[in-house]
Amino acid sequence: MAVGAVDAGSAPGFFQRWQSVIVAVIGVVGSIAAAYITADSQAAKTAQTTATKVTAAEIFKEQQRTSGGTIDSNGKILNQIGRTYTVGRQGPGDYKIQFDEQFDRDPVALVTVHSGTVPTVGRVEFADRRSIEVTTKRLDNNVPENSVFSFMVLEATKQNP
Repeated sequence: MAVGAVDAGSAPGFFQRWQSVIVAVIGVVGSIAAAYITADSQAAKTAQTTATKVTAAEIFKEQQRTSGGTIDSNGKILNQIGRTYTVGRQGPGDYKIQFDEQFDRDPVALVTVHSGTVPTVGRVEFADRRSIEVTTKRLDNNVPENSVFSFMVLEATKQNP
């Protein structure tokens, strides 16, 4: 893991313009550590004169787990990371992904369609602690279209204070 630093002397006014920073470190597959750091204006002045000293800063750390995979147009799992799940195709362009165990909190879900010859868009229609529903539709007329897609679900494992 590499750690970077900003030389306040080479970036005049840097800390006055940017008083909040989000730092993310991606570790082993399926694990993301993120920190949100914010400092008040007095701390920013202190940081500008002494880059290693930041006072009055708040740091929130959250651990997240990543689950997801790639699903073919028939609902077959092509690859999978994180939690185990099953996929059911409810109808044309309509897929329900059911996780084997429930999340502790509502997850964040994203989808990306791998368009073939027909331009298609994907959308997460519904997400709860146990499942997500994804639809894929033609871009030109909004009609449901079976399509290969990848999805990712982020699950917070620790609540911010």
